[in-house]
Amino acid sequence: MPALVTVLLILAAFLSSAQDNSLAERFRKAADYRTIQADFVQTRHLKELGMKVEIRGEMVCEKNGRLRWQVKSPIQSITVIKQNELRHFDGETGKLAVIDSSKFPWLGVLRDCMTDWIAADPERLHQRFKLENKDSRTLRLQPENDQLRQIFNAVEIRLSADCKTVEQILIEEKSGDRLTICFIKVRKNPVLPEKIWQLPQP
Repeated sequence: MPALVTVLLILAAFLSSAQDNSLAERFRKAADYRTIQADFVQTRHLKELGMKVEIRGEMVCEKNGRLRWQVKSPIQSITVIKQNELRHFDGETGKLAVIDSSKFPWLGVLRDCMTDWIAADPERLHQRFKLENKDSRTLRLQPENDQLRQIFNAVEIRLSADCKTVEQILIEEKSGDRLTICFIKVRKNPVLPEKIWQLPQP
């Protein structure tokens, strides 16, 4: 009987390891791009108010590079996060704000986290998070440093059905609120003009 139990435990460990490797390989395939463009639906679930707020827009992300986040409804704005700064254009007021990331180190963390989540590269994700397999298409990320733990409890990244792109990011915030970002019409390596990174001047 003990021998049978040992065999079963070894088999279970082997199957678990095989599943881990399989999921990691799927995420590596999703991370195979230079730039990615997609429409998004971003929904914030407010725990205390028992309500949700939804915004829609379009994003462009360079792998390990710049991130452009354009909100089209219900308000209009464009945010571009680079290595050294954040630029935000408010479409309602026409004002442009520029924030130097050297004065606000969390901006660099924000950019790195967002681009890593969209890229879904397991090697880069391992630098800040403990990775767990939730199901055959979903990784659950637990932050491993105090700076990130102060912002959120966990993040879940789910691949599309064909495992070629990230379909959804779920952020469980420290406040108890949840932020869900669903990506639609995802395009890998689109031809993009450089001016897409330039914001309107007030």
